[in-house]
Amino acid sequence: MSTAVHQPTFARLVRSELRKLTSLRSTWIISGLAIAFYLLISFFVAQAVESMIEYMSSTELAVFTSSYMVTSLFQIALLFGIAFGTMTMTAEYSHNTIQISLLSSRSRMAFYAAKILVLAGFWAIVSAIALLLSTLLIELMIGRYDMSLPMDDVGFWLSLLSAVVVLVVGAIMAAGLGAVLRSTVGAVTTMFGIVLILPILQIIPLDFIENLTPYFPINVMMSAVAPRESGILAGVVSQGDSLSPNTALLVLVIYAAVFVGLGAYSLRKRDA
Repeated sequence: MSTAVHQPTFARLVRSELRKLTSLRSTWIISGLAIAFYLLISFFVAQAVESMIEYMSSTELAVFTSSYMVTSLFQIALLFGIAFGTMTMTAEYSHNTIQISLLSSRSRMAFYAAKILVLAGFWAIVSAIALLLSTLLIELMIGRYDMSLPMDDVGFWLSLLSAVVVLVVGAIMAAGLGAVLRSTVGAVTTMFGIVLILPILQIIPLDFIENLTPYFPINVMMSAVAPRESGILAGVVSQGDSLSPNTALLVLVIYAAVFVGLGAYSLRKRDA
């Protein structure tokens, strides 16, 4: 009588992490709230179009009825993404399942890579759904004013794709920090500080801070979601020293690599 031995391949680890993630009630609560709040804010923004028509120039109105009308709301989803990314990692420690997860994996790095991959894929889907539903809602509402989003422009969809990347990077950064701090409250608070509070330093009149300002995470994210449609002056919604969308995406990838790397180092060197 032979006993089949199931090797913990990376594909099996990914499936295992996906099952764990989707079995958590908090996964669906956070995802549902992220989409619901994104649509709620989209509704209010679309409602404001009538007043925008009265005081905005044609150039400004063209920008605010471009992809930017959808992507500029990314910060609300970013907050949920930070919470979700942190929870994905720290739940292993709060539920005391980290040792079992590591023992069932062929290595700590394989376990970590599978978790990051599943997180990125799942949150990309949630973000894409939120952005697409927001697009449909805004398009429906501004149609009352004989206006429409430029959905026939490739740049429109590239901007939405950039927003998805931004939201996924935010979640991944939070997961990496969660692996370092191993505390949901600590990681979420620190991420909120890095992303939302750090820009307060801009009020300090020092040259080196002024030079660093475009590279603050939230400023990089805002540059990344700038409208890419042809003929749209992205400068209307960004400062003169802002990064270009493509450069901003590259900087975000570097940020993600740093945070994931710190998490990997912590997981590898510290006891579970």
